[in-house]
Amino acid sequence: MSTSMSKVKYRLGKLKPSVDSIKKGLIVVVFFAILIVAWQIVVTLLKVPVWLFPSPYDIYLSYINDASRYLLKHVLATLNEVILGFAAGVSIGILLGTAVFYSVFLRRVIYPLAIFVKVIPIVAIAPLLTIWFGFGIESKIVICALITFFPVLVSTILGLASVDVSMIDLLSSLSASGLQVFFKVRLQWALPYIFSALKISITSAVIGAVIGEFVGAPQGLGSMMLIAQSYMDTPLMFVMLTALAIMGIILFAVICIAEILIVPWASSTETKT
Repeated sequence: MSTSMSKVKYRLGKLKPSVDSIKKGLIVVVFFAILIVAWQIVVTLLKVPVWLFPSPYDIYLSYINDASRYLLKHVLATLNEVILGFAAGVSIGILLGTAVFYSVFLRRVIYPLAIFVKVIPIVAIAPLLTIWFGFGIESKIVICALITFFPVLVSTILGLASVDVSMIDLLSSLSASGLQVFFKVRLQWALPYIFSALKISITSAVIGAVIGEFVGAPQGLGSMMLIAQSYMDTPLMFVMLTALAIMGIILFAVICIAEILIVPWASSTETKT
């Protein structure tokens, strides 16, 4: 019991920001503040039309006067598509990656098929998926899952194959079963690889959801951007872009926190290097 509590405390301790991380965060905040001020000054001095390139103040006014009434609704719609599609893609990627690793037959069949699906631009198949699954949330979930599963599939295979052979030999000498070898060694060894893929996939899933909403959706940030484009409402488009960026950053941060909690040895290795 005390050992498990010490592990929990160790992992939670890694989430506490250090002085260096706070300094780096402040530098980023100051940089973006300077960038926004410079943006406002340049646009004002050059008298750039609002429809062409709005200033930060114009974007703020668009949010206060218009977007604030319905922005949360569309953010939640897109977020729901991203999370469900991401979860489906990760589950399929890990299961298929494990199956492909242990089966030569599946490796010859599924791996080429996965590469075939990957090389087709998602923009090209999004209209087809909309025809098959409709304009509702289902087609967006499928798009996000397709974007997500391939990096997870490849990383799972690489992670399972990267185990030190001496560790497998040691467990075999101790009469460990195949399941014990998988859960005690191979899966633990593959987790850092999988989390690297998750960081890539979560931001790609946001892009996939927006692409699906561009093709057709009753709600979501992508559909609102199309409506704003039809009215030449550039400030509103920037509001939606900002919401998408914040969503992607938060989701990426969640994956990073989960990695620290689940595989703290991987994050500590990255910090040393």
